Amino acid sequence: MTKGEEKAWLALFERFTRPLDATIPQSIGVLGLTPMDFTRQDSQDLRRLLMDHGASHVVIYGTDNGLHDYESAAAIERNLVVSPAGLAAARYLEKTFQIPLYHRQSTDDGLAGQPG
Repeated sequence: MTKGEEKAWLALFERFTRPLDATIPQSIGVLGLTPMDFTRQDSQDLRRLLMDHGASHVVIYGTDNGLHDYESAAAIERNLVVSPAGLAAARYLEKTFQIPLYHRQSTDDGLAGQPG
């Protein structure tokens, strides 16, 4: 992960996400899934897995979506961070819009440890 990826994710959410009145039930936002680290198949498999386990709506930021998904990010019920690149943005969304985040602690080798 580069600090540039982390800064880019954070800047997108800071610039475009606006408060919304409603939350999409059982929705999950996925942060940190970049084409440099994950394949298109990884993205499809993760979406399918989350849907199979009860998610009604899955947004994988940075894949085939546009700015609308960033604008409506405050409506997501919870966020899943899949790489260190998405952690700062997820923490911003948690602090600003009270969206819980799930991730594994970051280490020099990537993500490891306890979900938190």
